Amino acid sequence: MAIRPTSQTYIGPGIDGPAGDAEVVVPTNATTGDATARISTGIYVGGAGNVHVIFAGGDPAGVLFTAVPVGAVLRVRAVRVQAANTTATNMVFLYGAN
Repeated sequence: MAIRPTSQTYIGPGIDGPAGDAEVVVPTNATTGDATARISTGIYVGGAGNVHVIFAGGDPAGVLFTAVPVGAVLRVRAVRVQAANTTATNMVFLYGAN
């Protein structure tokens, strides 16, 4: 028997909800624009490797996620992916539904 989604299965906008927009990640070491950057709800990783994430309102040094596998979605509220130490490829920022 198939399970049919109901209105109770929809979580809505935010980090737990579906993505409403996406943007290709261009890793950079430049900090200009961090204060006004869009805040992601996740990062899709298309090519395995390390991802150095700069969080919204967090430690400016960020966090290095190591050995992230192909197809992983990091559920993070990030403003930037730091170029230094990032070896993963084909990454996409995911943004919450509006």
